[in-house]
This record gives sequence, C-alpha cells and structure tokens, in this order.
Amino acid sequence: MTIDTKIFSKSPFTAQLGKHNNNNVIWVSFPKEDNLILKFKTLKGAHWSNTQKKWYVRDVKYYRELFALPIANFEIPIPAFIHPNNHQAYIDFINTIFPSNVCCVPKITNLPPPSLASC
Repeated sequence: MTIDTKIFSKSPFTAQLGKHNNNNVIWVSFPKEDNLILKFKTLKGAHWSNTQKKWYVRDVKYYRELFALPIANFEIPIPAFIHPNNHQAYIDFINTIFPSNVCCVPKITNLPPPSLASC
C-alpha cells in the first residue's frame, strides 16, 4: 500500500505510540478544527477514545510511515529442530503470518544446528 501524501499530509498532525485497551495504537493529536477532524476520519480505522480524549489508529506499518514513526523490527530465530532443508519453508511461513502491513517486520536469524547430544 502506498501513501498518498497529496490526499493526507501529516502536518498539522502529531503522532506518538501508545496502548489502548491492551492494543498497540498510534495516538494522533491535532487542533480541534472540523476540517482536520473530517480529514483524519478519512483514514481507515480512525477512532476517538472517550477515555483518553484522543484520536488513534492501529499501530501498523502504513500509519507508522504516514506519521514518520520508526518501523519496528524484531528477530525470529529459526528453531534448532528445523532441518536446514526446511529453513526456507519456515521463513515463508513466518512471512505469511506476519504480513507486510504489520508494524513489526520479522528478521529471520539462523541458529546453529542441534547437536546429537541434545537428542
């Protein structure tokens, strides 16, 4: 998904990462003006929190890019019990369950093969 900055410019919106109802969200602040509220509401999944009195969107890669927030990466080790012949299949599986629009992009790392002593 590409970001169309002609339709939505991040200025005057400011964003910060946070939690809401145990979910990762991006809190978005901006002046209380009808035109800005309508503009923000054009974003898919834009919500108002009555408890926090703030607007927010889900913490996904698209919105991190839109609001110039860092993209998080984390490492997923290949378990030692997976044979090297199956590493690519495991990587493909991980890439399936973590689609590219999720904010956290996995980085697959190789672990040393299991020793025979551990069997």
